Amino acid sequence: MVSSDLGAIDNWKKIHTGITNFSYCLSCCEKRFFVQFIDPEKLIQLPQQKFFPICQTLSTYQKLQPWLAKCFIDTAELRVFEWLDATTSHNKLFDESSILRQLCHFLAVLHDGIGTLPMLDIQRHLNHLYELAVKNNPNEKKAFSLIYEKSLLSAKKFTPTKICHNDLSPGNILLNDKLFVVDWEYACIGDPLFDIAGLSFNFGLTLEQENNLFQAYNNLTGGFFHKEKFYEMKVLYELVCQLWLAGNNN
Repeated sequence: MVSSDLGAIDNWKKIHTGITNFSYCLSCCEKRFFVQFIDPEKLIQLPQQKFFPICQTLSTYQKLQPWLAKCFIDTAELRVFEWLDATTSHNKLFDESSILRQLCHFLAVLHDGIGTLPMLDIQRHLNHLYELAVKNNPNEKKAFSLIYEKSLLSAKKFTPTKICHNDLSPGNILLNDKLFVVDWEYACIGDPLFDIAGLSFNFGLTLEQENNLFQAYNNLTGGFFHKEKFYEMKVLYELVCQLWLAGNNN
């Protein structure tokens, strides 16, 4: 846990408090760093219920390095990265072909890897999220039971085969002169279509933007994009988010 006095120090600037961490901009020796302190009490929200340091889990997969911020310290309690003068991405990214190609290049490399990450047991994860949701909202157990049952049906098509980020949102895809992907707490061996479905859901893509994404992704992977399964995974992702939000104590 971070002391509340830390934000008062002149060279520390608090950025935000996430579900599992507290983030700061540290100015030191005329340089800036992105610093995150892990809140161990919140790790129960993660699929594995613990944090796997990114430098350890992804260090064997060098192809991802162009999209990762340089890391100086990475432990289960503290992370220190280079400061990126970048902005969060937005829905219009999917209308700009050059940026979309960069994103799909990243996805193609990401989804081609196996690495040493833990595998996402989707049924176990759903069970856990359901229990947290009911624990926090006992009067809504019936509603959560319906969400849980629907999610189990969609989860039957979930196939964990490749490295996935699992939290591709505007705040986690940063842009300056290139594209960076941050906040890898939910990274696992998962289903690539679930990863892309989450991308679509988090950015609120239109059908046209989804088709732009499908085409750019297909062109780089040379594979067949299974649209029917994608939409099933999109339903699953939304249901997971509903249970996740209900189980959040913040």
